[in-house]
Order: sequence, then C-alpha cells, then structure tokens
Amino acid sequence: MNAMASTTELMPLWTSVSAGFTPAEITGRCRGARSWLYLAVLAYAHGDDALAASASERAADMDGADTVARAAAEYLSRVDRQGRGEVYTRPDAFAAFIRGGGNVALYRELSSYLRERYETLTPQRVLDIGSGDGLALLPAVTGLGIAVDAVEPSPALAATLAERLTAEGIDHRVWTMTVEAAMADAEVDAVRVAQSTFCLHNLAPEARAATLRWLRSRADRLFIAEFDIAAEPAPTPGWFTTVVERYERGLAEYADGGALVAEGFLMPVMFGYFDSGVDHYEQTAAAWSTELAAAGFTHRETTRLYDYWWAPAVVIEAS
Repeated sequence: MNAMASTTELMPLWTSVSAGFTPAEITGRCRGARSWLYLAVLAYAHGDDALAASASERAADMDGADTVARAAAEYLSRVDRQGRGEVYTRPDAFAAFIRGGGNVALYRELSSYLRERYETLTPQRVLDIGSGDGLALLPAVTGLGIAVDAVEPSPALAATLAERLTAEGIDHRVWTMTVEAAMADAEVDAVRVAQSTFCLHNLAPEARAATLRWLRSRADRLFIAEFDIAAEPAPTPGWFTTVVERYERGLAEYADGGALVAEGFLMPVMFGYFDSGVDHYEQTAAAWSTELAAAGFTHRETTRLYDYWWAPAVVIEAS
C-alpha cells in the first residue's frame, strides 16, 4: 500500500478523534490491517493501553507480513500487562541496537569525521555531552593524546565509558549526571572542542537554549550530530505513516535475532512518538543552525553524514 492510499484510509479515524470521539468509539471505522494499527496508536495516545494491545493484535492477525504490526502487538501486550516504562531501561537492548544494523556504518562515519576534525584542530581536551559508552568518542580520540571530559546520565553507560577510557590510557573525567546538573555543579573547564552526538534533541527548547549558551561559554568549537527531521506533536495520518514506513526499514536491519532490539528499544521509542505524556524535540538541521545562532555561535558547516533509516544524519559545526 502506498503512502497516499494509506493516509486516505486513515483519515476518517483521525477526523473522528479530532472531533472528540474516543478510539473505542470508532473501531467500526477500521477497514484493514493498517487502519487497525493506526487505531492502536490513537488508543495509545489516549491512554487506552488495553485497546491499543487488542487493535495491534487485530492488525497483526490481518497481515502477518506487517513487521511493525507484529512487533507492536507483542510490545503493547506487555505494556497492557505491566504498564509503560522508560525507553532506556534495557541497556542490553540499547547495546544490541547501537552496535547493529545501520548504526555500524553510521558510527563509523561519525567517528571518522570527528577524528579528522580533531587532527586538524588539535584540541588538548574534548568535552562530550551525552557520551553513552563512547561508541562515537573512543575511535575518534584514541591515540591522539586528547583528554576527555564526558557528561553521561546513565550510571551503567558512564561506568563502561570510564573503563574504556582507562583501558586506552586516555586522561579523562566522567560526570554521571545530566547536562543540566553539570551546568550547575560540575567544574567543567573551557575547551577548544565540545560535541554532542544524538543527545541534545532530548532537551526541551528552553533547556536546550540554556545548554547551548553554556556550551558557547565553554567551547571554541562545537560539533552536534543529529537527525535532520522534525517530529510532529500529534499522531496525524501523515506522521503515523512516516513513522511506520521508516520503522519497517529499521526493523528489517535487525531481522536476524532482533526481538531484543525490537521489543526492548525500537518499539518503546516508536510508541514514545505517540505518547501524550512524552515530548519530542527533534528538528531539522536548519532549525539547529537557528538555535546555535541564538546562543551566540556562528554556523560554519553542515555535513550530511549518513542516510540512516530514520532520517539523514548530519553533523553541524559551529564556532
């Protein structure tokens, strides 16, 4: 089914919900597997996890080849039984995700890009915000004699990062805290280079603006890696179709033994886009440049890094 046909099929459901009907009141308007999956999303957005689970199961039964419907049915069944949880509560799932599929090439390109810039700029110390376990950072700095200051809120990831930095003999300080806490409490020195890779989009606009101003006061050069896409605030048919089509591609990259990734990470992230209690702040590369300018940076260059399944990955350089 093409995107236009799918959106047309879904529009009556969206129109009804927008007019004030609950998802439970419009089940009779579902005509096919994709509309039942959309009803599951609408139910999830309205907090009706039981209907979300049953609607996704109906979608999976009607189209056994629909990988998103099958993964959604399994995930939403668990949500209905156990309740909603945070996305990053399964470190094993995140680790499997980040080191598989398109992430292998994405992080290879990202590390290569950063290393080339480090070799040109020759910083003595790099400040990394949202470092994770160092997947992007370590290949970029190892062997260059660069010290590292890292801010990572996950205790598990921060501990692994510190171990890896120690094993490579890299001088480092790792703060296990959010960037907001680091801005208030950590003794972060001025550096020549700061960076954040796929992290700052998690901050609300006000917090992000404050963080960028703080980074402006701490760094001569800033690199931000993000996806060039703007998330929509409501589960419209067009946004639903965009998300599902892209997650079909993402799930396909983990087809062999990817249940851990699908249920432990990808489905929680996907349904987070449709959770009325979760805000999303992804934006276009142009919008990032505007925010950097407002914080006092000068936009130097945006590099299209990799055509990832979710959206093109870019690196924005500012000074």
